[in-house]
Amino acid sequence: MNYFTADTHFFHKSLIHDRIFSNRDFLCVEEMNEQIMDAWNEVVCDQDTVYHLGDIALVDGKTKAYEKVDQLLKRLNGQIVFVKGNHDSRAMFKYLEKHNATLKNERKKYLFNDVGLILKFDKK
Repeated sequence: MNYFTADTHFFHKSLIHDRIFSNRDFLCVEEMNEQIMDAWNEVVCDQDTVYHLGDIALVDGKTKAYEKVDQLLKRLNGQIVFVKGNHDSRAMFKYLEKHNATLKNERKKYLFNDVGLILKFDKK
């Protein structure tokens, strides 16, 4: 089965108790992350594909943070096809791709898609 989701914003501390944007009423980020994972895994099976339409997680650009995101995502059922959102970094996608896992059915855990156009001038 195919599922679609977006804006999980794992690890995004500012969304806790934010009444304007998301109204995520949790005590801490860990509780929020666990609730999202539990809800995901109640619906999604290992054979399913989930299209994540952006804003996976909000973390600093350090390897340890990407490692935490990878560990969390590997706990989610199914194959995940990522479409880059405005809060997703290409560096995080590269890290996840480098540490990609193979599922029992020989599919890759993560697939990646980027949208839009990247313009560079003088290497910027």
